[in-house]
Amino acid sequence: MKIREFYCFDIERKRRFIKSFLAKMNLNYETQIFKENGYKGVNFLIKKFKRQDRPNIVVTAHYDGIGAYDNSGGSVGLMWLIKWMQLDKLKLLKDKLGIIPVFTDAEERKVIGVKYLLKHKILKKIPIYGHIALDGFGIGCSIGGFWNLRNLYARLNSYSRVIPMPIKGESTIFQSKGIFSVHVFSLPSQQLNGLIKRNIFPDTWKI
Repeated sequence: MKIREFYCFDIERKRRFIKSFLAKMNLNYETQIFKENGYKGVNFLIKKFKRQDRPNIVVTAHYDGIGAYDNSGGSVGLMWLIKWMQLDKLKLLKDKLGIIPVFTDAEERKVIGVKYLLKHKILKKIPIYGHIALDGFGIGCSIGGFWNLRNLYARLNSYSRVIPMPIKGESTIFQSKGIFSVHVFSLPSQQLNGLIKRNIFPDTWKI
């Protein structure tokens, strides 16, 4: 998987890579184009695995970040999930759930991409059971998650002071619409254990 295609500043290059990947996987998808505050964004919705008469889970990964952890790793993780679904054909779920993978844009711009996603006609016409945001992958091999986030707080050290900065994530937006949501990330096992057992947050962020 060419993670370097996501790990760049060129948003059009990332979009071309997503389109190329979906074409190689022979998957039908819809592009949702939106404009806000001078920015033209594009969400990519994969339709193949949705179920019209079953509950569906929306799985998102935003591709507009410029970091490997935030969120090239999450975007590549969604690609691997899509590859698995192509092979498994959702047999593991015994046709009880549908899955709607979405590569979202403009998460770094006050999560406006997900706000537009929730207005999409596909999500309006089928039952949505929950949401998973793949955001923060590539550091460590242990998987953790938070559910129903109200705010995500980044801790920035400035002149020896800790300044909490509230950040609304994609899970926050889904939760505001009454949809259960989980924010999934990876960390080294020691950091994840410290977070779970002793509420010790990594140096750069906290909830």
